[in-house]
Parts: sequence; structure tokens; C-alpha cells
Amino acid sequence: MIFGHFLRDLYKRLPEWDRSSRLSLYLAVILLVLLLLVGFVGPDEIKLPARLGAFGLLLTLQLLIFWGNRRAISPYHEAQQHYLRGEYESARDLLEPVPENQRGSVDALALLGNCYRQLGQFDRAELAIDRALQIKPDYHYALYAAGKLNLVLGDYAQAYDFIERAYSLGAPDVVNFDLGQACYYLGDHSKAATYLGKFCKLPFDEPAKTTLAMHYLSALNKGQPPSEESIRESIIYLQEEAARYRKTDYGKVILNEVEQLQGIVDGAVSPEAGQPGENALQA
Repeated sequence: MIFGHFLRDLYKRLPEWDRSSRLSLYLAVILLVLLLLVGFVGPDEIKLPARLGAFGLLLTLQLLIFWGNRRAISPYHEAQQHYLRGEYESARDLLEPVPENQRGSVDALALLGNCYRQLGQFDRAELAIDRALQIKPDYHYALYAAGKLNLVLGDYAQAYDFIERAYSLGAPDVVNFDLGQACYYLGDHSKAATYLGKFCKLPFDEPAKTTLAMHYLSALNKGQPPSEESIRESIIYLQEEAARYRKTDYGKVILNEVEQLQGIVDGAVSPEAGQPGENALQA
């Protein structure tokens, strides 16, 4: 029964394979049949080598099927790949046409909301994320998406509540940065320093977030400022972040941080010049 289902699924996916993969599959199947025939009804002296060859070919067939199916992925997984590359419009365009009941999971709705957020379509982002939370209220990925949306809209208290809840339900440790950032702009500098300190000790490769976290901690007199090298490595990303949300309070405070960091590199601003109180007021 399972084998029959596998064959039906393979038959449906074959048209999606490229021509060379289909030809390789046909040749491998023909060779497998010949080896099996020789292995069971051929001369005794070559039965064993033929059977061993058939077994090896079966393993090759598995790899070939995996290779042929490499493009046969769901819209969600393909959209996820685009999103991770920063191709937010492409990710959105993949998810939008798919009916909600066919998107496969709450993850797709939350991802669609994240795409809208990155594109500045905040009303649509809220609708998609709210729908995800209606379906699965205690899902950390959807809660984190809601928290990020509130963060970029400048509602730092609501952002903290969503992200803290997501963290308590299994969100990864990297969200310590978002919690610290929300507290920083809320003016709760003690909590901000705690979360940001935890984040900076993590082994994640997040250069822009690390640079910003060190900048916040330096402004709070809780750590060393980021190096000029790390600022140069991160400044373009942070500039894009400020530009993406330029119409929001969050975009304005990030632009302020970018100007301070750029000033450090240019030598116009002392590394200790950050003033968290002023940043919080601007928020």
C-alpha cells in the first residue's frame, strides 16, 4: 500500500523533473530490471554479483529521486527560501495566490505577515498574523511575528509582551535581542541590558544585530562599543532597516542609531555618545 502510494506520487511529480533526470531514472529502472532478472534466473556464477549490483542501484535510485524532486517543494518552503535571501516580494507573491486552507500550516500565514511587514504593508501584515494566531494562539512563531510587527510600528510594550510570550513557548534564544531592543526604547534599561547581554553571548552569526546590541549596551555603560570594522560590516543593513520603516517611529530611532554609528566610523562622534534617554523620548 505504501509502495503503491509512493509510485502514484512519483508518477505525478515526474512531469516536473528536468529531462536529464527523467532519462536517468528510466535507464536506471531498465538496468535494475535486467540485474534482477540475471540475479534470479541467470547463470549461477553471476547471480550474486547481479544481486549486489541491483542493491547498489536501488541506493542510487533513491538519490536520483531526491534529486529529481528537488524542485517539487511547497509554496511555503520556496517562499521561505526567498524570504531568507531578502526577496520579500517574491516570497509574498508565492504565498498570496494560495488559498488559506491550502497553505499547509500556520507558518505560511505568519511568513506572509512577515513579508508584508518587510514591505511596509502593515495592515495586511496584521490581518495575516492575526489569522495565524486565531488558528494557533500559543504558537511561538506567530507570536514572534506579531511582536516584530508591533516593534516596527513603535508599540514597544505590546511588542515585548508578544515576544516574551513567544520566548516562553519555545522561540529561540536569538529573540533576546528583540526583547532587549523593546526594553531599551521603553526606557527599561536594566531589563534591556540583561537581554542584550544574553544575546551578545550567543554563538549566532547576526553581525548587524550584534553591532546594534553592543551600541545599546555601550550607551547604557554596560559594555564596550562595537568596533569600526563591525559597524562598517553592518551599516548598510541598518540603513536599509531604517529606510524600510522610515514612516514609523521605529524607523526614525533606527536612523538615529545609524547616524551615531556612522559618526563613530567618521570620527565625528565619540563611541560613548549614545543617549538612551533621548532615543526613548524620540520613540
